[in-house]
Amino acid sequence: MDQVPSSRPKKRKAHAEPDEVADEEPESRKKYVQLEAKTKRIPQEQIETWPQVSSHVLEQIVAVIRDAKKDIANTQRDERRVIAAHNTLNPLVRKLARQLAASRIPPQAKDIHFNIDKLTERNAHAFREVTTARHSKQLLTEQVKVAEHLVKKDEENLEQLKKNAKKWRTEWKHQEKHGRVCMQGVSVRTVADVW
Repeated sequence: MDQVPSSRPKKRKAHAEPDEVADEEPESRKKYVQLEAKTKRIPQEQIETWPQVSSHVLEQIVAVIRDAKKDIANTQRDERRVIAAHNTLNPLVRKLARQLAASRIPPQAKDIHFNIDKLTERNAHAFREVTTARHSKQLLTEQVKVAEHLVKKDEENLEQLKKNAKKWRTEWKHQEKHGRVCMQGVSVRTVADVW
């Protein structure tokens, strides 16, 4: 009796081997230090002594929120969804702006902390410095590897020279013992030795 293949696709068997990517993930997490979030409890009486958000700072904060809203809304491909996202997010932005207008900021806060252009510029500067440091570290690492390779070659050459010196010393003593070495250290051979 011939078997007719079924039209259903075959299920693949699950591999018993552990996934390599899953094994590597915990190691990569260990490489980076995680900062622990801490909540600072400030009494309400102290917060009430803080100044309210100035109009200039409020404009900067709202501008950042609006830019974030535009970025989120414009991720949609369909124009109707973009309009729906704007319509959904606009009331949220207005509500946040009202809440921020009534909020207070710590006295040590500066205008630059809320200026997105200055923060972006500072971030770009820090990124350039980090990139430069990474490149210099990479160059230094490569130079160290080259230097280590050269040191290893020099050590191998030194060992070979020591072996050769030891070999020549034993040969010298052997020739001296058999009377083939002159006083100045030149080997004298007879014609019979050469032929």
